[in-house]
Amino acid sequence: MKKTVLYLLFMLAMFPGPALPTGDEEIVIIVSPENRRNKILDAELKSIYLGEKKEWEDGKGIIPVDLDEADPLREKFDITYLNKSLSSLKYYWVQQIFTGRGVPPLELKNEQLVKEYVASHPGSIAYIHARNLDATIRKVQITGDR
Repeated sequence: MKKTVLYLLFMLAMFPGPALPTGDEEIVIIVSPENRRNKILDAELKSIYLGEKKEWEDGKGIIPVDLDEADPLREKFDITYLNKSLSSLKYYWVQQIFTGRGVPPLELKNEQLVKEYVASHPGSIAYIHARNLDATIRKVQITGDR
């Protein structure tokens, strides 16, 4: 028994398991520097990405931007902020399109393209890794309960 416990402790020391997430893996919501919003409610963010909220308070149209569905950050965003899997979102958008109630967010291939688009389109909103923030875009704080 004592040997088994020592062996297990040795194995745990040798293979500590998955690394803990770092701040670099944090999702941040971004807008154009021209957008004056500093905060967004998590429920409002969900409403934007589900096509329910279509205009900012100033009347300008909102353009939600998604990463490509193959990007792992997309899945993390969908689950964390929309409470939906990719397959359930696809089904949701098929229904919305079929009934004429909406179209899915614009989808771009990578975070660099997302940043460039958001920087040049004042009504847009998107998400990226925190490590990719720069002066061309602005972070918006998310408030509320998830």
